[in-house]
Amino acid sequence: MKLYAVILFLFVFICVAKAQVDTTLRPMSERETELYQMLMQYRVQKKLDSIPISLQLCKVAQIHVRDLSAHPPTGRCNMHSWSSYGPWKANCYTPDHRNAAGMWSKPSELTSYKDVAYEIAYWSSDTLFYVGDAVASWKGSAGHNNVILNLGVWKTHSWKAIGLAVENGYAVVWFGETE
Repeated sequence: MKLYAVILFLFVFICVAKAQVDTTLRPMSERETELYQMLMQYRVQKKLDSIPISLQLCKVAQIHVRDLSAHPPTGRCNMHSWSSYGPWKANCYTPDHRNAAGMWSKPSELTSYKDVAYEIAYWSSDTLFYVGDAVASWKGSAGHNNVILNLGVWKTHSWKAIGLAVENGYAVVWFGETE
């Protein structure tokens, strides 16, 4: 009986360990660099400063696109949600923004970044989508465009750091007020 319990434990442990999302930081890809350049060009066209890249926020972005890809949100949970398959607190981000703080806190949960940050996200069924499509989508959405250009409720925010990632049909960008 003990042998079966040990085998069951090992099976469950191996399955759970394999389900964990990769949390390592990799260099920015060409697509991520292109996305960054497009976003900064857009900001400069609107007479706003470029935002310096933050390795900590890039790491959060990379972890999140991996989590989204491996564990897509379901039900009322949207793309700002985080699964329970990693070293973070799971969070179902709903359209009413009730759980927004659970998303904002991810940088300090996962990195040495000691402030909240805010995310915009994009998904395409085409895993090799053109990053310009993500930018066009965000420009066409008042809520996302306002984050990028510090408009509306984001007018008083001053972005000092940005992190982004593009993987497996997802693009996410994190904006922070601390370098």
